[in-house]
Amino acid sequence: VLGAEGLRAHPAPVLEVRAHRDQVGFGARQRRRNVGGSHGLRPGTGAVVARWPGRARIVLVDDIATTGATLAEAARVLVAAQAPPDACAVVALAPGGPRPPG
Repeated sequence: VLGAEGLRAHPAPVLEVRAHRDQVGFGARQRRRNVGGSHGLRPGTGAVVARWPGRARIVLVDDIATTGATLAEAARVLVAAQAPPDACAVVALAPGGPRPPG
């Protein structure tokens, strides 16, 4: 889509996910707790991320959004690295829409 608009996009897989429990059946609060601290920068990518602010638009992409907890955790890591995302994009929403707190 970006290419059709004449914009360049360069995927940069700089985040890694550490082990956390399966989230099936969790409410929003439980999901936030479960993924808290589970994301980080991949080893050796800190220098890449440090060059982004002011030079690139950062779009954080997630495959499926249920409560937004995973996106929030990934964004937290980028903010801590001084490279806050400019936008987030989600490919699909989970059936039933956002989960209630709990």
